[in-house]
Amino acid sequence: MSRRIRLSAWTRTGCYTCKRRHKKCDEQKPRCLVCTRLNLECVQSDAFCAVPAGKAPSRRKRATPQAAPFEPSPPVNSAGSRGPVPPLHDKAGEGEEECLTLSRLPSTYRPKGFHFDISQPECWLFQYYVERLSGLLVNAIGHDNPLQSLIVPRVLSSPLLLRTVCAVSALHRSSYAQDGETKYQTEATGYYVRALSDLREHVPFLHGKNNSVLLQTVLLSSIFLCKYEIIKDGVTNWRRHLKGIESFCQLLGGDGSAASIPDVMEFAQSFITYHKGIASLTEQGASAIRHDETARDAGHDASAASPSGNSVLQPVDPYMGFSKCLIVLLRQVMGLLNLNSDRRDILPIVALELQHILGLLSRRNWTAEHFLIPNGMTQETIARLEHVSRAYENAVHACLHSVIEELSAREGTQQEVWDHWDGLRGMLPVSKEAALTGCIDDIRLVPCDSPEEAGLLPVLFIVACETDSPEQMMTVLQRVTVLEAHVGLGNIRYAAALLREVWSRRMQLRQWHGWRGLLATTNWDLIIT
Repeated sequence: MSRRIRLSAWTRTGCYTCKRRHKKCDEQKPRCLVCTRLNLECVQSDAFCAVPAGKAPSRRKRATPQAAPFEPSPPVNSAGSRGPVPPLHDKAGEGEEECLTLSRLPSTYRPKGFHFDISQPECWLFQYYVERLSGLLVNAIGHDNPLQSLIVPRVLSSPLLLRTVCAVSALHRSSYAQDGETKYQTEATGYYVRALSDLREHVPFLHGKNNSVLLQTVLLSSIFLCKYEIIKDGVTNWRRHLKGIESFCQLLGGDGSAASIPDVMEFAQSFITYHKGIASLTEQGASAIRHDETARDAGHDASAASPSGNSVLQPVDPYMGFSKCLIVLLRQVMGLLNLNSDRRDILPIVALELQHILGLLSRRNWTAEHFLIPNGMTQETIARLEHVSRAYENAVHACLHSVIEELSAREGTQQEVWDHWDGLRGMLPVSKEAALTGCIDDIRLVPCDSPEEAGLLPVLFIVACETDSPEQMMTVLQRVTVLEAHVGLGNIRYAAALLREVWSRRMQLRQWHGWRGLLATTNWDLIIT
């Protein structure tokens, strides 16, 4: 007697592949156990919505943009040429209609329809960005995510911005694709090359009058091009895009348009401050930052007597959370390594800088009461952001010890010189070992796979490079490995490779801390945002 195969009901939960096959899904992420066992590509339903063939879309109460009819509009593989590109549909979804699911977006900026023709692959990648990627690329959000509220409405009228979004989405999707990794990478390269070509065509028109809208589009597109390079590997080209973003910000501020678009300017300045601050950790010859620049970037009055005297609450930064002023201070600390060691007065200069930094650290203005908490930010999120900021505080103390150690080693081995540098070490309120232990303690309080987890990467990097404890190093390497799997950014992969090599050498040579020299030999311009 033949057996009848009973198919499970087509449900709203579970992955896309199990839905199509009418199989019960255990909803594991990023790949369910059924797809893992059968070696199938697992497409999560929170990122994609498919309507089974032959069933009316009305059964799925979803908001679908009224886009123009889909015309084949594949990305280019080289500048100025168009060619056939494999479609972005997964094999599991062949023969089924794709449905753009944007119901999670607030109605104030939910797409009403594109103002130009959009291909089905572009629609699919835009959906991936809205439903999944936009939440991964920021570290602190409430109900309002700037990567949705600023980007989604402008994408509807800008092919340039859409291509940069598609490039970033396809590249990130390739890190999770099992069989189609090369396909997604090819798609990403095509969108990226064409976006660069379009951007070059726009640049000559940026200096005219009444070009605020164009400047906004170019500025936001440049931010996504920078994100693309960081997602790809984070060791090449991102710095050029960051300099371009700064130039476009200056243009936008110079023509008087910045006051009318404070949200765009604040987002761009946040992106610049965050990436320049974190880049100083691995930058060869990082420039020293001036005190007035510290105050401006940190968004607080550097001359204020105490944080309680400042009645203005600061907004929670989408990239830095409560840690903005700490990341700016971190850049100032790393800038001390670039002081000219040939000067005889380097010790007094370092002492003055150290007093200034310790004065700012003593204010502790990175707790929740100093910030305007946005709507929708839960108490759990606030607590995690405070753990991240405390980890950064300890990381700054650890970096101060590291910088003093390196500067004193440059000065020589005379006893009188060592005594002066020991005096500077005595000014630090926390020992290096206690600071590193404090970092680890707060890192453990931030759950894996939480939105704030990605903000810990620079702190993890600092601990791994400065600790002599095997237990702390193993904790860091395990967390970085988990972070790489959760976030899917290429720069995390390169950072993890560097940290493993650092620890391998430290196991061979006790108390080896030459990681900056090792980084220089790799010829990587590594950024660990």
